Amino acid sequence: MAASVMGQAMVTHVLVALFGMGSWVSVNSLWVELPVVVKWLPEGWNLPAYLSVLIALGNVGPIAVTLAHRLAPGRLKERWVIHAIQVGSGMGQQGEPRVTAAWRPCGQSWVPGTYLSHSQWCP
Repeated sequence: MAASVMGQAMVTHVLVALFGMGSWVSVNSLWVELPVVVKWLPEGWNLPAYLSVLIALGNVGPIAVTLAHRLAPGRLKERWVIHAIQVGSGMGQQGEPRVTAAWRPCGQSWVPGTYLSHSQWCP
């Protein structure tokens, strides 16, 4: 029985490590592609700054949960945290098609006061 539990724990640890490595591979591949991508995007070289801030903000949640477990053990309702993450993710998934439908690569964008024009794209 104890060997079975140890085996399950090892499998869980290996799967979590593989999941983490997959996340870092995707983030690092985006950084490798930046010199090619920034030529075509309206953000230009501001994009790496935005990505740095967003990646750093991605660390706030795990740190907050760890501190809550450490400073107030048993008081954090993880079910609420999980539901909040699911709601936030769902809102993002609903917004993506809307942004895609409203995207105009040249000329006036749907956001008032912005003008998206690059000589590489627009005539």
